[in-house]
Amino acid sequence: MVQAQSRPGGRIKSVDMGDGIFLEEGAQWIHGQRNPVYRMADRHQLTSHIRSDEAQGRYLKDDGTEIPLTLVHQVAGAIGDMLEECEQFYESEDKAYPISIGHYLDEMFDNYIKTQPTNQDIDSMRLLFDWHRRFQIIDNSCSSLYNLSAKAWGQYQFCGGDDYINLTQGFSSVVNAMIQQIPQESIKLSCPVKQIVWEGLYTCNGQVVYKPNENDSHKLTNMPNKSDLKSDKLILNMADGSDISSDKLIHMVDGSDISSNKLINMADGSDISSDKLIHMVDGSDISSNKLINMAD
Repeated sequence: MVQAQSRPGGRIKSVDMGDGIFLEEGAQWIHGQRNPVYRMADRHQLTSHIRSDEAQGRYLKDDGTEIPLTLVHQVAGAIGDMLEECEQFYESEDKAYPISIGHYLDEMFDNYIKTQPTNQDIDSMRLLFDWHRRFQIIDNSCSSLYNLSAKAWGQYQFCGGDDYINLTQGFSSVVNAMIQQIPQESIKLSCPVKQIVWEGLYTCNGQVVYKPNENDSHKLTNMPNKSDLKSDKLILNMADGSDISSDKLIHMVDGSDISSNKLINMADGSDISSDKLIHMVDGSDISSNKLINMAD
């Protein structure tokens, strides 16, 4: 395990405030009892009987005026129904689906507003809609809902059980329990990876999609101290949105495939540089030297 920071856990970091109180700078909850993280935390007696919830506070405008709770629930229910309806696109063979969750919600909410009586507080409803849009950005860990696939929305599966399970000693206690299962000599801290070089044949549905040149390097990782690590498998988790350097076929959440020499920060709409064929989910092919701002 190679970790760029001086501690394990990545964005998970619990701050001990004393008296059994922990503040989370990163992830806070475990979602669902069928979640393997929950099973491990429960096995180590780290889970709390206290359950949390989201979006249950007071909704205030800029001038301090509180939006009535009935309107809050009404808009939340409407948006919940819209997102539930969006799940049908995943199983459907119909190719006429929305470009993104952002486009889908914009259109659906505009249609919803048109059905409201003239005496309804439309301005407050739009403010609530804006809140839910920003909530979905956080909940789906994306920079924009216009980058989030509407086609694949129904692919997500809930683990079942309680959605917001707290931990008695903070989420870092789960990381610490995991670390105990890894030999210490296999953990490298303060060791950012500078480069990843893929090797071997890469296949999709049994067909070779990429074969490296004979002169390609076989170093998997290029460490800052100029040492190299070689691995048969690699799980790459990047929280800072930095570059991925890869010749491997990349399978996108919307079902499309990108074979690319370099994939750069695609989630925020920055450039994708590619000299290979891009196969889209609708069956069409795009051959391009540079595809710019594909997400939006």
